[in-house]
Amino acid sequence: MGVFDFLKPKKSSIKNEEIIEIKNNLTKPKLTSFLNMSFGSSEEVVHEEMTQKGAKLFGERTESTIAYNNISFGGFDVDFIIFYFFEGKFCKSSVYFNVITSEFQLLDKYFSIKTNIDSKYYLSDKHYETYNYPFYKDDGQLILGLQIKEIDIKTFWNFPNSNSNYDDDYISISLDERLNLILTYENTFLNTQYVDFYTSKRMDDF
Repeated sequence: MGVFDFLKPKKSSIKNEEIIEIKNNLTKPKLTSFLNMSFGSSEEVVHEEMTQKGAKLFGERTESTIAYNNISFGGFDVDFIIFYFFEGKFCKSSVYFNVITSEFQLLDKYFSIKTNIDSKYYLSDKHYETYNYPFYKDDGQLILGLQIKEIDIKTFWNFPNSNSNYDDDYISISLDERLNLILTYENTFLNTQYVDFYTSKRMDDF
């Protein structure tokens, strides 16, 4: 070590990848609401907003969920939209689009919705397609593969929470074994508490 080495600037221990991730998080938009209803809103606020949109209550209302139908989303018909609440605070919502049994139409709607979200927020780098043997991409067996859970297709968009102590918020789109196309908006801080609380409550039965 030279006599004046202590005057030289120290090399940063932060990797280029970490710097890029920090920059990306600073430029990413925040996810604070769904259909103009802020996360943390009360059931009364959500119900009033959905009623004004012409939606009708769907199914049984529970202590933590409320669902609506008779509404469209982004120009697409939906089966229903369900809202989840933790301690009366809106924490997550999932849009269930009309079931389609045509492989082409199902993928067309999936990627149309994905493109709309990419355009509004940012191009997702978290798109995943998993095909377990004997299934493979474009084999014409998508419907069967989904129904027996051997094919999994989903996309995520993460949004840094305004409070750095909280995990990222998320939008996700996925296909399930019932051929539901599900679009979810989640405030991870509140939803984690929701999941933990009801998981613990179920475990009490044992």
